[in-house]
Amino acid sequence: GNDWMRDIEPLAAYVPYMVSPGNHESAYNFSHYREYFSMPMEEESQNMFYSFNVGPAHIISYNTEVFFWPKLFTLEHMERQYQW
Repeated sequence: GNDWMRDIEPLAAYVPYMVSPGNHESAYNFSHYREYFSMPMEEESQNMFYSFNVGPAHIISYNTEVFFWPKLFTLEHMERQYQW
């Protein structure tokens, strides 16, 4: 959480970057990820998946964790990402 954010602050203040949820987020119910980051499509995806274009490239962030943490993610989460 906070320690990692302080560690990357010197770089993150000047270099744009994008993040994706991963299995290490499960330790805090993905709450740190949701609180600290605001990615594209936040309202539609609850910040768990997104895509955007950069020139001719289409960048995708896909959350595989919805399939492995049934206590944290419901079938609705899986369906929403699948429909996307």
